[in-house]
Amino acid sequence: MQVLVRYKVRTDDSPIETEIPIEEYFDPLDVGETYPEHGDPKHRFTHEYVGIAPSDLEWTECTRIGVMGNTTLRIDYFQDGGGWMSYLRGNHTDTTQPELIVLTLRLQCSREINLRLWRSSQQQVWELQHAFEYLISNGMSTEETNLLRLTLSDD
Repeated sequence: MQVLVRYKVRTDDSPIETEIPIEEYFDPLDVGETYPEHGDPKHRFTHEYVGIAPSDLEWTECTRIGVMGNTTLRIDYFQDGGGWMSYLRGNHTDTTQPELIVLTLRLQCSREINLRLWRSSQQQVWELQHAFEYLISNGMSTEETNLLRLTLSDD
């Protein structure tokens, strides 16, 4: 099991790569649990593991190998720090895995809008799955309002 993190600081010429120990990446396990099946990341965003503000980053990538399958999460940050786009793909070498894009916009009124796009391996078109609004308090999303729940089909 490995957790590899790559990130690009805006002022640097090349990306930095580091490995995060499993015990530092996940919250502690309960008795009888294992990281591959029950591991819950300590932080919501990769930048929290490297201690760099999103406004100072161009992007981050977190690849989990042997942990809940193999997944890669890439986050591209907007230059002003007011939002980001996340891209998640399970087992990036397996083209049958679904893909997910989440566009997050931070508003000046301490609110966050998330638009979630999804497609299965059999689809060529992205679907707008839902949009949520969150109230941000002390850096955490505390209130959720379902703005839209939409699932599109070819029918």
